[in-house]
Amino acid sequence: MAEIVTFGEIMARMAPRGVERLRQTLPGSLDVTFAGAEANTAVSLALLGCDVDFVTALPNNPLADACLASLRGAGVGTRHVRITADGRLGIFFVETGANQRPTQVHYDRDHSSISRSGPGDFCWEEILQGTRWLHLTGITAALSEASAELTIEAARTARQLGVEVSFDVNFRSKLWRWDGSGQPQKLARRILLRLLPYVSLWFLSDEDCGLLGLAPDVLSG
Repeated sequence: MAEIVTFGEIMARMAPRGVERLRQTLPGSLDVTFAGAEANTAVSLALLGCDVDFVTALPNNPLADACLASLRGAGVGTRHVRITADGRLGIFFVETGANQRPTQVHYDRDHSSISRSGPGDFCWEEILQGTRWLHLTGITAALSEASAELTIEAARTARQLGVEVSFDVNFRSKLWRWDGSGQPQKLARRILLRLLPYVSLWFLSDEDCGLLGLAPDVLSG
């Protein structure tokens, strides 16, 4: 089994070449790769020589097959990826910034396979057998109520098995909206406080602390 496991969403990343904007490129060609915070972490660790598995849910189609081949080519294990008949592979479009114009990211990720997955869909006891670290992020928990509960389930099971949990808050206000309240900070804070007892190592900025109303000394315990 892998020494490190990361869990989250991976998407197709589509971008014009150079610093062109989508409206300048399309109709036309886009460069397509695969990316996501947790998958990127897995690839980075694999390139450093670590034994790492990436866990997610993907649809049963050729695009997902290409995604898995890309991960395996980087040395990332995919044995616990769940292939489903429900959902889709998310997409995001990137317009690289130039001069005063910042980089822009446009998401098309609603109803992705991972956002439609919930508690009980993954056998964490099997996935984490012999693992030292499980890496999670707030992005996955922000996708849907089901994926938030799934993230908590993964962290809780890891703690029960003696596996250390690292968590990157990576707060995205555009995503934390699944409860319909229109208050992403409050929703994120509620879920993060439920995760707190299971996390050994937090990654977050001062801005994350301020946005979520969390003092650094709360997390230090």
